[in-house]
Amino acid sequence: MTDHLPGKRIPYFLQSGEGERFLLGGQLATFVARMDDTEGPHEGVVISGGKGSTFPLHAHESGHEMILVLDGRLDFWLDGRQYSLSRDDYANVPPKISHGYRMQGHNTSFLSWTNGGAARLLHSTLGDPWAPHTYPPGLAKGISSERMARAEAGADVKFIQSEPPASSPQAPLSKVPDGVVPFVLESGEGQRLVAGDTLFNIIGQQNNSAGKFLGIMTEGPAGEAIPKHYHDKVMEAFFCVDGCMTLWAGESEYQLQPGDFLNVPAGIVHAYRMDAHFTRFFGYLSPGTFENFFRILGDPSDNYIFPTDIKSPRFDRVAQHLAELDVKFVERPGTTTGARQ
Repeated sequence: MTDHLPGKRIPYFLQSGEGERFLLGGQLATFVARMDDTEGPHEGVVISGGKGSTFPLHAHESGHEMILVLDGRLDFWLDGRQYSLSRDDYANVPPKISHGYRMQGHNTSFLSWTNGGAARLLHSTLGDPWAPHTYPPGLAKGISSERMARAEAGADVKFIQSEPPASSPQAPLSKVPDGVVPFVLESGEGQRLVAGDTLFNIIGQQNNSAGKFLGIMTEGPAGEAIPKHYHDKVMEAFFCVDGCMTLWAGESEYQLQPGDFLNVPAGIVHAYRMDAHFTRFFGYLSPGTFENFFRILGDPSDNYIFPTDIKSPRFDRVAQHLAELDVKFVERPGTTTGARQ
C-alpha cells in the first residue's frame, strides 16, 4: 500500500503515517523515502511496534544506517554492546556492524535512514504489504527463517545466528566521535551551534559516514522564515519532531506537524519557518558536505535549548565562504519569506 510516494525525483510531502507500508513480525515499516523517490541511495523508514517486538542481530554489507528514536523505549544491540534507548537518542550503524533491537515501550517507534544497501527490498521480503496506518494489536510475532533466508539472498543483509549478548546497558555518548565508527548518542548531545534564535545540533557528522550524509536536529521558537535558497548537489529531507512549521519547496507551501515529512531534491528552491513556540525537526542531508555551512553560520554553544538573548545570524561569514558552500540564495539573507504579519 502506497500513500502519495511519487516514484520519481520531485519534492513531495507526507503526513504522519503515510508512505509505503509493510507488516513484519507484528511491526509496521512505513517507508517515507525510497531510491525511486530520491534517485539516489537514500531510503527512509519509520518502524513502529509494541512491547516485545524484535529484530534479530544482523549486519549490512554496504548500507550505512542511522536511527533516531521517536517514541517509547528500545533495547538496542550495537557491535556487541547493549544500550537502552529512549526518545531522541541517536545511533550510527556503519556497514558490516552487527545490530538488532527489542522494543520495550508499548508504543515504540524510530526513524531509520539508510544510505546504500537495500532497506526497502529487505522489509518487503521480510514482510507483507499493509493497508492500515498502524500495526495490529496483539502479541508481537517473529520473522520466519524462510523469509530471512530469502532476504539474505538479495537484500544486503546477513543475519547473525546467535542471541544478543546479555549485559548491563552501556551509557550513550555525550560527544559525537570522529570517524566511521558505531556509536549511540544521548538525546540533546551533539555538536551544538547557535545562529540567531535557532539551535542546530549536529548528531551525525559527515565524517561518521565517510561524507555520505549529515544528521542534524534543528530547534527554535516561532519566528521569521529563512531566506529562499537551493543546493546544486545536496538533497535535504525534513522530519518534524515537535511543534509545527511551514516549508516552501518549488512552487508549493506545506505545513508540517510532528511525524510529517518533506523531501527536497537538489536544485529545488526551498525555505522554512518555525511556527510554534517550540519547534524541532530532524534533517537528513546528502552528501554531508553541507556541514560547514552550519559551522560558519553558527557559534558553538554549551546550552541545550535555543537562546532567548538573540543575536543576528552570521550571514556575513557565510558570504565570505559562498564559493566553497553548496548554497545559492535567491533572496538576500536578512529578508523574510512568508513572514508573520
